[in-house]
Amino acid sequence: MTAVRLLFDEDADHRILRGLRRVAPRVDACSVSDIGLAGRPDREILAWAATEGRLLVTRDVHTMTAEHAAFIQDGYSSAGVVFILHDVPIGRAIADLILICEASTAAEWGNRTDFLPL
Repeated sequence: MTAVRLLFDEDADHRILRGLRRVAPRVDACSVSDIGLAGRPDREILAWAATEGRLLVTRDVHTMTAEHAAFIQDGYSSAGVVFILHDVPIGRAIADLILICEASTAAEWGNRTDFLPL
């Protein structure tokens, strides 16, 4: 049973990442900036997340939704994508991400797309 690990893209609200790190340091979460992929195309971010088994966290509903669907349609496996809608309060997003990491496994998120709030 593999734990859920998170990757925040550039479109995610990084106040959520900072808060998550503060209240749940046990959650394995990093950003594209942390790993040197800032500014890279969505497809490259999805590929890295899939290789590393990291659930992608983003607010980019406009382009990432289609890119993720195309990624899977092209035969690639994804570690999943969670979209945080713009009106979700930071505290609620943090709580939902902690719940995802504590109550599910990485395998449950494969090729899945979901939206916060849960």
